[in-house]
Amino acid sequence: MLIVSILLILVYILYTGILAANLSSGVASYTTFLGSLQISPTVLVSGIFVVATGLYLTFRNVLSDYRGYFVQYLISDFIIIRSDQKEQTEAFDRRDQESQTEATLRKDKEEQNQPLTESN
Repeated sequence: MLIVSILLILVYILYTGILAANLSSGVASYTTFLGSLQISPTVLVSGIFVVATGLYLTFRNVLSDYRGYFVQYLISDFIIIRSDQKEQTEAFDRRDQESQTEATLRKDKEEQNQPLTESN
């Protein structure tokens, strides 16, 4: 959008340069909309610079807001992903510990049952 705005501003500046140099009479046989308004090239260029300054300031503010929001979203995504990874790791550790506990209990039962079967 900024590039299109800059290109449009350059076209208007070129147009006012043509008007100021009186080169427009032989270029086209019709009168443009801006030509029909009878606006002085000096006023037109001044207006263009005011609009260009407004566009620049607007895009600059939007860019700084975007950077702030981007950083906030980046940090919140990191926290969410990190939290999710931590929960998955804790759940895996719990399952691992439970399976180790079950294996130990089975081993203990087998050890308790083995002497009984050997003595019979």
